[in-house]
Amino acid sequence: MGKRTLPLLPLLMVVDGMYLTGLVQACHLLGQPALPQLSAEKDIDIGAIFAIHRNALLKISHFATCACLSDRKRYPSFFRTISSDYYQSRALAQLVKHFGWTWVGTVRSRSDYGNHGIAAFEEAAKQEGVCIEYSEAIFRTDPQEQFLKTLEVIKKGTARVVLAFIALGDFVPLLNLIVQHNITGLQWVGTESWITSRTLAETMEYSFLSGAVGFAVANAKLVGLREFLVNVHPDKEPHNELLKEFWETAFQCSFRKSGSGGCTDLEKLEELQNEYTDVSELRIANKVYTAVYAIAHTLHNIIKDIKSSTNSSKGERPTPQKVLEYMKDVRFTVKTGEEIVFDASGDPVARYDLVNWQPAKDGSLQFKHVGVYDSSLPSEQHQHLQVNQEHMLWAGNRGQAVAGSAV
Repeated sequence: MGKRTLPLLPLLMVVDGMYLTGLVQACHLLGQPALPQLSAEKDIDIGAIFAIHRNALLKISHFATCACLSDRKRYPSFFRTISSDYYQSRALAQLVKHFGWTWVGTVRSRSDYGNHGIAAFEEAAKQEGVCIEYSEAIFRTDPQEQFLKTLEVIKKGTARVVLAFIALGDFVPLLNLIVQHNITGLQWVGTESWITSRTLAETMEYSFLSGAVGFAVANAKLVGLREFLVNVHPDKEPHNELLKEFWETAFQCSFRKSGSGGCTDLEKLEELQNEYTDVSELRIANKVYTAVYAIAHTLHNIIKDIKSSTNSSKGERPTPQKVLEYMKDVRFTVKTGEEIVFDASGDPVARYDLVNWQPAKDGSLQFKHVGVYDSSLPSEQHQHLQVNQEHMLWAGNRGQAVAGSAV
């Protein structure tokens, strides 16, 4: 059977942070590829864009969670499996009100992610009777004077609760200044962009974030994933340069050397204890998993209908318009038990885990699951939000929240 070539699909499936814009009917390679290419010969190829290295060569204008991407006039073929910040902003306003924090400060990324997120939060907070003392905006490339200005606003503010609707890369420079100036005692409220960052939680200097609380992309258990991951080996894919690079980094060896320092057949992934083998936090991975299934179910439904149609011409293939039409109506349940369906804006049901940062025995911080937010639950009396407050810790490792402006 020959390879079946489909026209470029006019849909944008986004899970986190990176995506393609301006899709057209033809796809052309601009220049020669400089990075290892990942591809396979199949009847249908489903492609994706991932951040492989910590420092990206290209920077994009939106986070995939930005509520602005739900605008069907601007993005008519946009779909995502990660929740829109439209819901996160409202969930944060409900959370702040739930704990009686009626006087807060905010810090945001000066980007679509932060600007749209805080604007939606301010609107929802007003409805909840929550007042905002100050609203600061920063970006990672700002001069230090801008970060120092924001730091002074936080220091002089009377609000002891600070909501950081901020990208991780924009947050770190501010955190480093907070360390230098020894600012403690603030109750931090975070968004999914940093609230489950192990980089922050395992940095001892950031221990002042103990007690932080915020919404994270819902976690999931993907059966069989770890077994698949630890069975990966360069010998099985000798032409995969990216896999070789990973192997050399993980085992501190080199395929260009023999003897001491050279990679051998003795390295075993199952014996590693690192982010690659750790499958306890599969928040973004689960969204990728869901996105692949969403596309697969859509194509399956199209092909099934084409085959069952009595008047279909032989060799008929899915058109971009038909893929878009079927994606709007796709509905399925993944192995985790979650039902997937897109609303009129291409958004899924919003589900978040509420996490609380608590000290671990080694001095780092760990993520404690203390509640959920589910937009499919009844909206009366804020039933979207469910909090288990009994085991929560707050700034200063105190065991309960204090109503009012301080904690």
